[in-house]
Amino acid sequence: MQRKISSALETILLQHAGLSLPLNINSREVKQLSAAVKTISDEYISSDDSFKGNLFRKHDLRNAYLVYFLPANLIKLFPILDELFSHPEVSGFTGSEISILDLGCGPGTFLLGVLEYLAGKKNLLSRDIQQINLWGIDQIEECLATAREVIKNYLQAQSFPPDIRWKLHFKAGSIASAAFPHPLLHENKQFDLIIAGNVFAEIESAVYHQVVPVFEQLLSPHGTLLLIEPGTRAASRNLINLRNMLLEQTALTLYAPCLERGLCPSLDNPKDWCHQKLFWSAPEFIKVIDRHTGFTKEKGVRFAYFTFRKDGKRAVHPFCDFPREKVWRVVSYLIKSKGEERLFVCNGKERILVRRLAKNVSAKNRDFSQTVRGDCVLIDGLVKREAFFEINKDSLFKGTRADIKTGA
Repeated sequence: MQRKISSALETILLQHAGLSLPLNINSREVKQLSAAVKTISDEYISSDDSFKGNLFRKHDLRNAYLVYFLPANLIKLFPILDELFSHPEVSGFTGSEISILDLGCGPGTFLLGVLEYLAGKKNLLSRDIQQINLWGIDQIEECLATAREVIKNYLQAQSFPPDIRWKLHFKAGSIASAAFPHPLLHENKQFDLIIAGNVFAEIESAVYHQVVPVFEQLLSPHGTLLLIEPGTRAASRNLINLRNMLLEQTALTLYAPCLERGLCPSLDNPKDWCHQKLFWSAPEFIKVIDRHTGFTKEKGVRFAYFTFRKDGKRAVHPFCDFPREKVWRVVSYLIKSKGEERLFVCNGKERILVRRLAKNVSAKNRDFSQTVRGDCVLIDGLVKREAFFEINKDSLFKGTRADIKTGA
């Protein structure tokens, strides 16, 4: 299934940027927009320590982010929320009042992502909900103003249940505070869903220890914390460090994607990192910008994520009836060479290389060639070699197909 954003959101984003469909690929407006997209990209891959968020004080760069980067970022939420709400005991948002917090919200990226998701799955909104509070914190006032306007337009354009009141709360400031109650939030305020997206790549890792205990305090008893970062090596490894801190210093449960709670093995090798790739049906205007910039957003988006729960729940994976030590998650592409295939798998505590020779292909392990990043696989009968584990003819390798593809 290829993910995509709604036509309503496409229209709202383009209108905010002063554009409309169809786009003329050679128009002055499109060329200027593409140049602004390139400027944002260049700034974020530069090696200096400047605060990247300051970019979005500029109107043209804010519009470029809104049109190009926002759809590619918010789409990442869809499979993550699918994974969350697939749990048999997590049927959606319940209660008379729901609160959702986007930390470092920018122009409303992940709040819009949640709304887009709910617009397509209204069954996740229980009938007892009377009010939904959307909270956004960001350091840039101009981003908050954009977020408020775009989200208001979106709520008017989509047909949510008419008896639900929507309350928007936006605060300017930094999330990096060890104080509780948080100075930007109401006293004793707790949230059913907290999203921190593309935030920790932009703050010093020394600040992480200030935020970690606050996350636990801000979550409601059945709350969920989603951490999402770009799928680069540096951003992913920073996020893994944050993951490990949360496991060591809080009582939060790691819901997904890891199969186990242990310290991530990808940090053992400085060349390793764990990321996801999501394939989607990109809007036509993103394809147009890609042609100008040479970028490839239309071909998929890479990111890293972790989901935490406060109530101890963990994702229900295939093969849950089998011993945990036999269930692995594929974290690489299939590596093909003459006479053999290899791939990396991880169980959350250990990351290993598995090889199958062409002469050892059998009915018991035929799924090996069909597996993709993100699949949960059942493996039994591995043979230990010096640098890898061998799949023999009698070894069991049974896989499933996944929508999110995890990669190392």
